[in-house]
Amino acid sequence: MKKFQHAKTVSKMVTAALAAAFVFMSATPAQAAEKTVSDLQDIIYQNQESDGITNNPNVKAVVADDGVVEYHCRVEDINMEGLQIISDPAEPGSLSRAAGVFYDFEWPVYPTVRHVTNEYKVYSGQTIQTIVSVKPTDREFWLGIMDDDGHARYIIGKRAAVHDFKITTTNMYCVFVQNNHKDVTLNASGSFAYDY
Repeated sequence: MKKFQHAKTVSKMVTAALAAAFVFMSATPAQAAEKTVSDLQDIIYQNQESDGITNNPNVKAVVADDGVVEYHCRVEDINMEGLQIISDPAEPGSLSRAAGVFYDFEWPVYPTVRHVTNEYKVYSGQTIQTIVSVKPTDREFWLGIMDDDGHARYIIGKRAAVHDFKITTTNMYCVFVQNNHKDVTLNASGSFAYDY
């Protein structure tokens, strides 16, 4: 303190500037984290307001570890009027994965259609990794998984989506792409993988 009292004015100004910069830099990460949480809450709110199915009180929005909003519900909660379900086996992918299974798909997903893969047994603690690219790129689609007990989890995307669904219950699972539009066919190409 004695040295500070005898310091030159320039030194005092530099010290004050550094102290202010330190305080500002300490507060910035907290503000950024708060903004990120706020942005995710806004996305959840907007998605729930934008369509009647997601606005269903039985559909629960959860922010996954990768920051993507995941919707959890019963399968009947994502069935819309006139929805058709098309089951199409995914083809084994050309990539070999020593520790898992890899399948790819290329589907025309017609209006009000849910296109699903075959079922595969996936164990608790494993992950179903999904990736899809959809045209036209300005239309929303749902990419998700369903289990044999009637539970569904999905994300909403445009153009493309990549997401890992963490499995908490051993069950038979299928992957799906759902087109809720009544006027356009979505061309979806993608893949999914899971561990042995």
